[in-house]
Amino acid sequence: MKKFRTSLTLSTVLAASLLCVSPTVSHAINLTDSHLRTYQKFTVGSATERDAVRPIDRPAFVSAEDAALFLESDEQVFLEEPAVTGREALVYPLRVLARHEVVNLEQDGVLRSLTFCPLTGSLACFVGELDGTPFSLGTTGMLVSSNRVLYDRATGSKWSQILGQALGGQLKGKTLRRSPVIWTTWDKARAAYPNLRVLARPRSGTAPSKYGHNPYGEYKDLQSYFRNNALFFPPMHIDERFPLKEHIIGATDADAALAVSYSAMLKQKAISIDVGLSTIAALYDSRLGAVRLFSAVLEGQTLHFTASNGRIIDRETHSVWDPYGKAISGPLHSSQLRRLPETHSMWFAWKAFHPFTAYWNGKLHFPLPQ
Repeated sequence: MKKFRTSLTLSTVLAASLLCVSPTVSHAINLTDSHLRTYQKFTVGSATERDAVRPIDRPAFVSAEDAALFLESDEQVFLEEPAVTGREALVYPLRVLARHEVVNLEQDGVLRSLTFCPLTGSLACFVGELDGTPFSLGTTGMLVSSNRVLYDRATGSKWSQILGQALGGQLKGKTLRRSPVIWTTWDKARAAYPNLRVLARPRSGTAPSKYGHNPYGEYKDLQSYFRNNALFFPPMHIDERFPLKEHIIGATDADAALAVSYSAMLKQKAISIDVGLSTIAALYDSRLGAVRLFSAVLEGQTLHFTASNGRIIDRETHSVWDPYGKAISGPLHSSQLRRLPETHSMWFAWKAFHPFTAYWNGKLHFPLPQ
């Protein structure tokens, strides 16, 4: 087990035809009382503290030309593509989200909350509506296994940022719908979408100069929090066979949970992974340096994907696919895979909340016996 830094008392989607962009609901964990008791044991901080980490509630966006004055070419950013926004692509710099953790925005009457927890490296965007009730999200002072607990401003229910599930309150056990978001770099995002808009650095209450550096260290610095192996708080479950802060993209489907190593996909490009009763396809988008996850089952047929001569093909029909899960030639032309609700995170965080997850890093690994 790793040593922890503190021993705080534990307490209480291009064009819409190319993207599977309908908001999706993950196959949620059945949050039993046993789960919640475990979460409570690994909870630190205050449930009553609200918005001490201040969300951005009225985001402003600037042009790519203006953003280029303060963004480095290889800077980590989060991208909502035009098929998601219904307009131009939107970019959110990681270093801004590291200080605010939540951006609430409304476009054409649709509410979304883009969320990022820097301690777990977890990125997820949620639709701000549930059972007909619109809401925005805020931050509490609570962390569960290092992951931020959010609250909704309609009912005050407490939400796990990484799960998108309500841990307590009126909406306990409910699951938020997710909206696709890509983790990429500034240069790739701008090359793909020259007319994109970028989240402006807030000027009210926080000096703009503070956004010149990341309080957790630079993402590419091997000594920063994002890259070293140190954790602030002990996780509920841990698997140290793999780097604790490896960047993974995770999804659940039916009875299966899977984490896919981002770095391994640089080599593989396309893979179908059999986990439980599900087969999950991971497709790499070289234009954005991004990974998307899909169900590999299409109309009852399981497809096994591979990359050949720069193309993504399935072995069953030899159809050619794009990285958005759409067949662009071959017998399955125009078919669309079902995109899974994805979460970017560090490996340790995904494992903490999904103890029975499989992990793929070029080879498929299953959890060790408990």
